[in-house]
Amino acid sequence: MAITVDAQVFSSSDASDTTLTFAHTCSGSNRLLVVTVPESRSQTATVTYNGVAMTSAVAQSNSTTWARIFYLIAPATGSNNVVITYSSALTFRQAGAISFNGVDQTSPLGATNAIFGTIQNKSIGITTTEDNSVLVDSLAVNSSNQTPTAGQTLIGAQSIGLNRVGAYEIVGSAGAYSQTYSAPISEDYSMVVAEFKEAVNAVNNGAFLLMF
Repeated sequence: MAITVDAQVFSSSDASDTTLTFAHTCSGSNRLLVVTVPESRSQTATVTYNGVAMTSAVAQSNSTTWARIFYLIAPATGSNNVVITYSSALTFRQAGAISFNGVDQTSPLGATNAIFGTIQNKSIGITTTEDNSVLVDSLAVNSSNQTPTAGQTLIGAQSIGLNRVGAYEIVGSAGAYSQTYSAPISEDYSMVVAEFKEAVNAVNNGAFLLMF
């Protein structure tokens, strides 16, 4: 069962608060919801969807930025709220939410990677564990616009305050991939990427039933 995009939304606010709440609609079968949370300060955060806690897939911080990815297997269908709760108030808060169909419902999370530093163009590598996975990244920076390279699709990029982004890419054969962004200046950043695996039926998994 191939992975397909169900719906995606990006939300941001420039009013200081400890939460960010926005609606996202999930539908389809073998569902997975992924939320990217890139921010400009090192702190903790929790995420719920329809009141259900989401699981942290990967996180990375440095002294000024923090990038995170959360996921939820089989999220409730229909329009429900994503609620992100931060450990302290933030003036600028942003997040991207994207739901997929056709994702493994038992152990969807595959490989992950996390990096940070100070550089102009950003790139993070990942070696996927299964064929036909989807890669989701989260990139937190302090100031400039970030442009993804061909193959990556933005979940969203804000137009207020500091610029943070997240993108996804559905890939074919298992192997090495890179998620990259170009930027006009060198700056501090944190970046994470996670692989989410395709739902595969019993025959494709090598399980066969022989009847005589």
